[in-house]
Amino acid sequence: MKAKGSAKALIAIGGASMSEQFGVTAGSDQYREAIARSVVSFCAQYQFDGVMIDWSGIAEKDSDNLIKLLDKFDEKFASTPYTLGITLPASTVTIQAVNVPKVTQYVDFINVLTIDYAGPWAKVVGHASPLPEQLKTLEEYHKRGAPRSKLVMAVPLYARTWKLASPAHQDIGDAAVSGGAKGPYTDVEGLLSYNEVIGQN
Repeated sequence: MKAKGSAKALIAIGGASMSEQFGVTAGSDQYREAIARSVVSFCAQYQFDGVMIDWSGIAEKDSDNLIKLLDKFDEKFASTPYTLGITLPASTVTIQAVNVPKVTQYVDFINVLTIDYAGPWAKVVGHASPLPEQLKTLEEYHKRGAPRSKLVMAVPLYARTWKLASPAHQDIGDAAVSGGAKGPYTDVEGLLSYNEVIGQN
């Protein structure tokens, strides 16, 4: 796989459901060494341009280990052209818990999950990713020490849906009883993928 022009193809490791395992991996020097070495090997074998570490469910107790993990990747990437990125959540609690200045020393960019500010879990209809809130989140990361040049705003290509408490009340802020009907592919209440929204397979 070869990037075209200035584009880069990165592999992503982790995800919200893997956050607990990431905590275990980042907490051991042996595991940190193993994962960083294996990523370098994988990128070389399959001609990727780098890695995106997705620790979007990071807990405050793992903040120091995150820096140790990034330091290990920095060590292994030192003699390579690989790009190192990280995905972090929009949660204010997480922003305050993570050592943002230290993180930015190691990574080429931070992909901020500026998504799901509202959803069916709240039982209130809302904008899932309103631009003003997204910008506030990015500004908070900047205030905490992240250069604007390293911040990437996530843009969701899916929809959050609701089953309304009353069909007569369909506006932002109106009550909902649950998530909307499941899509045929995602099969999750309150969530539709892009192809489900436009009605194509």
